[in-house]
Amino acid sequence: MAPAKTLDYIAQKNTLESSFIRDEISRPKVAYNQFSNEIPIISLAGIDDIGGRRVEICNQIAKACENWGIFQVVDHGVDQKLISEMTSFSKGFFDLPPEEKLQFDMSDGKKGGFVVSSVLPYLSNGRFKKADHRAVVNSSYSRLSVATFQYPATDATVYPLKVREGEKSVMEEPLTFAEIFRRNMSNDLETARMKKMGKEDKELRDMQKAK
Repeated sequence: MAPAKTLDYIAQKNTLESSFIRDEISRPKVAYNQFSNEIPIISLAGIDDIGGRRVEICNQIAKACENWGIFQVVDHGVDQKLISEMTSFSKGFFDLPPEEKLQFDMSDGKKGGFVVSSVLPYLSNGRFKKADHRAVVNSSYSRLSVATFQYPATDATVYPLKVREGEKSVMEEPLTFAEIFRRNMSNDLETARMKKMGKEDKELRDMQKAK
């Protein structure tokens, strides 16, 4: 039986298979060691103070969602010991031999594998941005990301929570979350296909000009 294509297996190869390589136009445009200093950092200290800081914090979050679609929170109250234990446990798992990690294989939807699709643009009627998830990796340092996902049940109805006066709904009709996810995936695949065709067409024209 052919060995499972885990990261350990791939690391032993001299070249990457094409299925692991993103088209250049879809790759992150930021180096792994360069970070923006402009991403909003929001302190949650006082979030429970309904008559005080809570309104200010909510406004900061709304502004970050409108302009960025992402933000960092500090003063969140999560115990640092718990965070350290989570990090240690996660690293310990990825240090296990491949055959042990494969017992928890979640590909192809097995054992409750997760998918990601933001419904915020729909619920906010286009007010909040959807941030694309792009991981920038390198060959020198390991990367650890512990993600949690919050999204509706597949049969939940999605529609803008509020359509302000003078605005038009971004949705023609309410849809289930499952249908929104299906359409988003179809749109993403079509966009990637069109970008690839555009790139190939440009390369062909450049070659013809060079003749």
